[in-house]
Amino acid sequence: MNDFSPRASHFSPRVSDFSLRVSDFSPRVSDFSLRVSDFSLRVSDFSLRVSDFSPRVSDFSLRVSDFSLRVSHFSRSFIILGKKDAGQS
Repeated sequence: MNDFSPRASHFSPRVSDFSLRVSDFSPRVSDFSLRVSDFSLRVSDFSLRVSDFSPRVSDFSLRVSDFSLRVSHFSRSFIILGKKDAGQS
């Protein structure tokens, strides 16, 4: 049993040696923050393309309004056919 005690004391220096590796990893996290800030400029540059596309959506709305007039004109023709049907009865 006395032979086992020196092994426990010999294991402690390895725990202290592992603490230095955790401190060495912190500088890499700070170095990664610069890349995130550099990516924000690309997002702002993409917003201009979305604004340039909006005029095409407004130009398409005029065609939808022009189609509504044809639907209203077709409804009147259907009402006239109904009146002729009632006159024959």
